[in-house]
Amino acid sequence: LLGCTSRAPGLPPMVSPVNDDSATDERRHGRVTLAIAGLAALATYLDTTILFVAFPDISATFGESSPSTLSWVLNGYTIVFAALLVPAGKLADRLGHRLAFLCGSALFTAASMGCGFAPGVEWLIAARVFQGAGSAILIPASLALVMAAFPRERLPQVVAIWGAIGAASAALGPSLGALIIDAWGWRWAFYVNLPIGIVTLIVGSRSLREARNEGVRLPAPIGVVLIALAAGAVSYAVVESDAVGWASAPTISVLTSAGRSRPPSIPNCSPWATSDGAMRGCSSSRCRSRRCSSGSSSSWSACGNGRS
Repeated sequence: LLGCTSRAPGLPPMVSPVNDDSATDERRHGRVTLAIAGLAALATYLDTTILFVAFPDISATFGESSPSTLSWVLNGYTIVFAALLVPAGKLADRLGHRLAFLCGSALFTAASMGCGFAPGVEWLIAARVFQGAGSAILIPASLALVMAAFPRERLPQVVAIWGAIGAASAALGPSLGALIIDAWGWRWAFYVNLPIGIVTLIVGSRSLREARNEGVRLPAPIGVVLIALAAGAVSYAVVESDAVGWASAPTISVLTSAGRSRPPSIPNCSPWATSDGAMRGCSSSRCRSRRCSSGSSSSWSACGNGRS
């Protein structure tokens, strides 16, 4: 009787229907994850390039504000995004990529609505700051979700697709932005993010899978704050130099403060030194290669993301 269970020579191996269905589900999950993450990347990159086209109309709407004040509509977003990108990626590794993605998408969408409703330039600048924070959370989390949804041998292909979506949306932004602004005004440069954000939140909450790495150490908070302060001080000095002069006391004092607003000097220490002092010597090529091969959202934000 035992011999009756063996297959005859030459017949193909039996395929379990359960395994086949599981592989199909995994492929479907990977495609859905890539679509959601790509849609989120499209919104953030598209918003950045559209705003350059919308800026003249924004300046005309808030004509009572000085050019230096209006420049913070751009600078506020950029500084916050740059300061929070790596720490937000590490926080996503610790708390969960799905949670970070949904929180970042919700913050980015709400801030986009706030930008569109802005009654004054101060409101617009504040909303742009929150938009930069949402983008800094969203970008590394979306890439980490894509990397977790595909087998290792397919990662170069899917990461290239994810990056190509962002690059294509950035290239499309000026042309699309001109059409939107000519038809409906500059506020729709922000409102266009709302349907994309709603779709990513609804579909993402239903389809994305949680993944985290609780062993990731967070950056020192003081380092993040000092980096943001230094970047803000430099931007302020450059913006205000036309009004007060490069050699003026205010400009020199602000630039000096920016030079001092940096993390404590530790040999071979990255600005993103962790709170407990581990992994501080990240300036060597060997350390950088370890970080870039770890597959976490924070390491890919620092090493593989073109916007960082």
